[in-house]
Amino acid sequence: MADDRDEAWLRALAGRAAPDLPPESRREVEALRRAIGAARNPNDSAADARELERLLFRLRRERLLDPAPRSSSRTWLPLAAAAALVLALAPMLRSPDVPRPDGAAAVGSRLEIQIVETPDVERAAAEIAAALRAAGIEPHDAAPGGERGLRASIPPDKIEAARQALEKLGITVPADGELRVELRGK
Repeated sequence: MADDRDEAWLRALAGRAAPDLPPESRREVEALRRAIGAARNPNDSAADARELERLLFRLRRERLLDPAPRSSSRTWLPLAAAAALVLALAPMLRSPDVPRPDGAAAVGSRLEIQIVETPDVERAAAEIAAALRAAGIEPHDAAPGGERGLRASIPPDKIEAARQALEKLGITVPADGELRVELRGK
């Protein structure tokens, strides 16, 4: 693999053993090491050696010379499984079935949209709209995905009143005040 060859090349360049390095790469590394050595001033060799040792010490301490850990399925596979489980369970945790006065039930949510299944969509929409108006909020019609829906932007000073008005209908008011309700017939 390319990663193994790169690691072997870097080990050889650092002066460590790299028995798995191909001969052409070994010649390249040796030529590069000679060129680096020739570029150094022979009069400052003791000072340069100390500086080089200090630099190498700092690089090792910061783990910058250590080869990067290779990605393996042992590392990412459990994380991917956990993420998939969280994504699968999140909608169920977010919007459990809540009984409604007219027999409707919230069946899930997506992108802050509360989905309500009800036998009488128009009646449920009228009840929600009336509750919002009673709290001093004007609802707007919305039709996500061809279904009947309502949306309302609730100002911060009216969120509590809206919560109280909609609570008896099983509708929760989002913290940001952007209410979206989709109504579906059973």
